[in-house]
Amino acid sequence: MKKSEIKALIALLDDPDPQIYSHVKEKLLSKGFDVIPTLEDAWGVSLDSVLQERIEEIVHEIQFEDVQVSLKKWRNEPDGDIMEGSIIIAKFQYPDIDTELIYKELDSLRNQVFFELDNTAKPIEKIKVLNHFFYDVWKFKGNKKNYHSASNSYINNVIESRRGNPLLLSILYSYIAQGASVPIYGVNLPQHFVLAYVDDLDVFSNLDPLSSPEVLFYINTFNKGLVFTRKEIDDFIKQLNLKPQSAYFYPCSTKEMIIRMVHNLMHTYKKVGEEEKVEELKILLDILFGKE
Repeated sequence: MKKSEIKALIALLDDPDPQIYSHVKEKLLSKGFDVIPTLEDAWGVSLDSVLQERIEEIVHEIQFEDVQVSLKKWRNEPDGDIMEGSIIIAKFQYPDIDTELIYKELDSLRNQVFFELDNTAKPIEKIKVLNHFFYDVWKFKGNKKNYHSASNSYINNVIESRRGNPLLLSILYSYIAQGASVPIYGVNLPQHFVLAYVDDLDVFSNLDPLSSPEVLFYINTFNKGLVFTRKEIDDFIKQLNLKPQSAYFYPCSTKEMIIRMVHNLMHTYKKVGEEEKVEELKILLDILFGKE
């Protein structure tokens, strides 16, 4: 569609006839991302609040559709890349984030660790190196003051602010560790996401992260990389009056991590009354569960 045709359609967006608006909207939506620059230009020069509101609605629907398509594709990959999944969810709120810049930053962090780690070192010594970089050098920490803030669940915000919740800190920590061949994976513990250092990195080579590898110890990324044992998890489960199950002790899939991320965001937005966001996140959740 030519730019002049797009402009002609935009000029009709404030038409009081709902049928005309509906028809114009569908035509613009069908063109996807190509129409967004022209829509944004029109929004910037318009003083018509109705027109601006309708442009915002169309742009959002195009961007949200892109998130859904990307998430469906990611869902169908065998144990999809956790960082790719995290970025897709971040685009729900920040559709224009620079994916290349995020990976560039993460590659830099991974390389710093990679060149400092001794492959022959004991697991606990590797954790000391990782903790030194993650908390002392890069200054990542748990956002205890604003624990339930939505910003803690968006990977771009966490990388920029160096603040996050247990899940996002664990995702970053494990992603960097795995890049340096350190076998650390997420454990979907109720109310507090943690990491497990497993005995063998190759245990996941068969794309089955639920194969119950031997766990050497656990890591609490929200508490400066504190190392702890299975006994602490046993005690924690008892405090919650829950029955022990393997999911509380062994690595989970990347899909489970993204599902938890979406649940966290739904809880946050529901708490502040942003019901439209909650409803859209339910759609993303349905995609992850294969209902869409």
